[in-house]
Amino acid sequence: MERAKILARLIDEKEGSKAAFAKKIGIPVTTLQSMLSRGVGNSSVNNVIKVCKGLGITTEDLERMA
Repeated sequence: MERAKILARLIDEKEGSKAAFAKKIGIPVTTLQSMLSRGVGNSSVNNVIKVCKGLGITTEDLERMA
């Protein structure tokens, strides 16, 4: 499964709201939406790490799920 789809699914399961999750981890909701629609590979490493940490996973965990 594509990394962005995995993150979107995890956010929906664990947080419910993408907007609330973005606020919780300290990134603009537009940045999160862009990451999820355009793909993780087009996002800054720092933002990917913030999202993973917010979900309680590592970037290595994300790679294993993909």
